[in-house]
Amino acid sequence: MKMFQILRSIIVEQADMEDLLFISPEGDSFYASTHQTIDRMGNRNFNFIRSAILDSIDSDTLTHERVAVPNNILSQVIELKYRKILNSFEGYPQGDRLKFVFRDEDNFDEEVFDYIEFILEKSTRRDNLYVVPTSTYSLDGNYLRFFNKNKPQQKKVMLENYFHIKTIVL
Repeated sequence: MKMFQILRSIIVEQADMEDLLFISPEGDSFYASTHQTIDRMGNRNFNFIRSAILDSIDSDTLTHERVAVPNNILSQVIELKYRKILNSFEGYPQGDRLKFVFRDEDNFDEEVFDYIEFILEKSTRRDNLYVVPTSTYSLDGNYLRFFNKNKPQQKKVMLENYFHIKTIVL
């Protein structure tokens, strides 16, 4: 448990604003963290990320390097869905994190790229600032998890047009 706390503190320390993703017309700023951009390689292009994921699927090893959704793709999703994202944070205090899931209807690649998942934190540094600490592709939108012994599982928000109900992941 102590190792988990140390790793979490390192990630939190690195959760600074590395890469600007989008600024809404109302002035809300969305950034990718250093962890998302550098450690998970969100600054790389889709072809690199795709190759890394497919190579790990094809490998015989039990562990693999986890890579993020490229920041330029996250930017597009956030720009497309920022109003729903902001509405989802209403009533949540600064510092809270929500998991967002977007189904890519235009995905022509392998089904592992059907869903884009990302965690978004409402920053404690200033109002109207949101930071993506991490993201990933998945088969079904259920890859990323929150683990915090003092809180229930965080809310998961589906960003697709055909989902009208916000689901809670327990």
